[in-house]
Amino acid sequence: MRRFLLFAAVFWGAEVSHELKALEIPQDVKSAVCFICVETKGKLLPNGSGFFVWLRNPKDPNIFAGYVVTAKHILKVNGRGPYHKTVSLRVNKRGGGVQEVPLNLYPDGPAKNVFTHPDDSVDLAVISTVPKLNLFEYKFLREDMLTSREDFRRLKIREGSDVFFAGLFAGHPGEGRNYPIVRFGKVAMVSDEPILIAPKVKAELYLVECTSFGGNSGAPVFFYLDPNREPNHMVLGQPPILKLAGVMMGFFSEIGYLEQFTPGGTSVTNAPPFLGMRLNLGIAGVTPAYKLLEILQDENLKKLRGF
Repeated sequence: MRRFLLFAAVFWGAEVSHELKALEIPQDVKSAVCFICVETKGKLLPNGSGFFVWLRNPKDPNIFAGYVVTAKHILKVNGRGPYHKTVSLRVNKRGGGVQEVPLNLYPDGPAKNVFTHPDDSVDLAVISTVPKLNLFEYKFLREDMLTSREDFRRLKIREGSDVFFAGLFAGHPGEGRNYPIVRFGKVAMVSDEPILIAPKVKAELYLVECTSFGGNSGAPVFFYLDPNREPNHMVLGQPPILKLAGVMMGFFSEIGYLEQFTPGGTSVTNAPPFLGMRLNLGIAGVTPAYKLLEILQDENLKKLRGF
């Protein structure tokens, strides 16, 4: 079980949104993002994105537990096979520089540190081991940043709502530090029904008009909601609302299925064998943040953290 004393300098929450302006993304968004590297042909290469979240002990606000969140397929061999025994988190060092921090993965057994959703279609993984805060410079998203099912209804998320995500750009991950790329878009579809992502496979997703590409899987996706987005409803002095919408899963191709690519090539292809190039339709699938909350509230994980 890992417990951490609460320091104001290492977490980031909803109150930061009071300083937001239109299209102005806080640096803390990018500070919560890490890159997940795997060994490919003898080289350690960035394979996808991840980010840090924390949960606070409701009985003691000075204690919290931190986690790494990513897309489940990033942690698996070729996206579909067994879990990699080891991955590395590429994290900025305190005082400058960047380092790949080895992280052993234990999806089961007494040392279990990889937790997933009981619904196998949920492409999420929560890792209960994080880099040492005294050595590395990163920030956590607080639990109140995560969008619950009720938040989704209360905030009136609909087609046209603004979103952005921050994740790995394989062409320039950065040499002296991580440089996440930020991409912007709109909610394209909100469905009460699971969406077909592969032959005979459906998943709870919402779709965003925002091009995803190799390395973006596992990136945090945020709602950026204007307080004056309601027709005939003007609010003065109220800041935009910034909430974690979910986690980037992949993109839809012209043959109608969701696909996921890594910088080194195809990781997961949900479509049947197909000759020729698959075109990215510019529509990405996002696993809702309330699925992440369901994992974080799993009884086994609660027992591990002690609250």
